[in-house]
Amino acid sequence: MPDLVLHLDGFSIPAHCFGVRARPSLSGKSRDAYVAAVRGAAAAAIAAPITTADVEIEVFCSSQVPEAMVDVDNAAKPTLDALKGIAYVDDRQVCGLHVVRLDRTQEIAVTGRAAWIGFLSSTEAPHCVWINVYSPSRLKELGGFDAVRRSLGTGWHGISGRLSAIALRRPD
Repeated sequence: MPDLVLHLDGFSIPAHCFGVRARPSLSGKSRDAYVAAVRGAAAAAIAAPITTADVEIEVFCSSQVPEAMVDVDNAAKPTLDALKGIAYVDDRQVCGLHVVRLDRTQEIAVTGRAAWIGFLSSTEAPHCVWINVYSPSRLKELGGFDAVRRSLGTGWHGISGRLSAIALRRPD
């Protein structure tokens, strides 16, 4: 079973995180629906856009329909477009992007956080996306690492066990 470590080195907690039950798409009504879902979830999680140029985005696309899974490059553009004006003022502020595609029909070992692993593996929706927004300056504005970790609750602790088709293990 392959191991998959899903977190950005250098940042251990996002300033903002949220999930949507939608499939990324580049065009048409499905793109509009995805962008609207991301914008709605982002607006609920983020009070004001980040104004500094230290933003990193992490996107996890999960599907239980392998033949309909979007390529990672096709997930990036509509996600960044949807976050513009809500998570950050302009996508030129984004200095890093990490997009991961997870096939829920395959078993893989994953090291990560309970919040997003639980969302990606337990949802009844055929497609879902979890987005983490990292920004050291926003983290500081929100009171620092400990304050943000407390606000996220127990879901942001490491996890081990098995959820759906995704087998999880605690980091070594």
